[in-house]
Amino acid sequence: MEKIIGGLIFLSTVLLVQAVEGVIKEKNSGLRKRLRQNFNSEFDFRNVELNQPFLKRLGLPLIRKFADFLAEVIPGQKKEMLQLLLNQAGNPWGLNADEFTALRYLLALLIAILVMILALVFQDNIGSAIVYALFGFWTGRWVPDYYLKKKIRKRQEEISRSLPDVLDLLTVSIEAGLGFDGALSRVVEKYKGSLAEEFERVLKEFQIGKPRRECLRDFALRIGLEEVSTFVGAIIQAEQMGVSMSKVIRSQASQIRARRKQKIETQAMQAPIKMLLPLVLFIFPTLFIVLLGPAMLQIMQILGE
Repeated sequence: MEKIIGGLIFLSTVLLVQAVEGVIKEKNSGLRKRLRQNFNSEFDFRNVELNQPFLKRLGLPLIRKFADFLAEVIPGQKKEMLQLLLNQAGNPWGLNADEFTALRYLLALLIAILVMILALVFQDNIGSAIVYALFGFWTGRWVPDYYLKKKIRKRQEEISRSLPDVLDLLTVSIEAGLGFDGALSRVVEKYKGSLAEEFERVLKEFQIGKPRRECLRDFALRIGLEEVSTFVGAIIQAEQMGVSMSKVIRSQASQIRARRKQKIETQAMQAPIKMLLPLVLFIFPTLFIVLLGPAMLQIMQILGE
């Protein structure tokens, strides 16, 4: 047991040394060179690095090193799918598909090691410690996926709520004489949130010369909502056929509000069915105890006499 604990401690030390080595190499990165070009005086890189969170300073270099190793192992199709999910979540922590995969496995390995050490300390049973370590590895592997799905759902709900109002502002701006690009700029100025950030990204892609149709389709893929995909399809079709864009956008806003109303009504109709299980399990037994409890006590007293 002492050898196993010593080996785990040695492994943790090696990982920590690798992280510190990555931090040292980060100091000589392209960012430092660009900052030296922009600043004639000495720039205090140490304070900049120390102002960053501890986990970011030590964790990101280790994640990037492990991601370089996994980049050659993970299939390309799986990477594309994971990158799409990261885009739909708003790219949390600024990680790409390889780095997020590395984060999943490193977190799973760290939790497995900690659980195994605790199991060996308190139980002194190698078989049980291995089982607990496997469970800890599965938990660490599952937590990032759960966080990513939760982030996607929360972001899509936010975009879905703000989409009709944003489309109304687009319609008013186009009717006032602005072009589609100018209307998007007005939305970016007036609104804050995920949808405004995505429109800002679309504008930047317009400016660098990316085709408008491709920009809008990528915009719909990054969000992953049916309403947004329908809106983008209508915009592309209106542009191809020369239809008034303001009328198309106004119609899309009305349809989205109608769908939201239908969705809320459907959820309201499902509420009694969802309430049935808590009623049967928690409320009805309590009512039976309150109503029949005194009568049962009296019957027991009579039978006892």
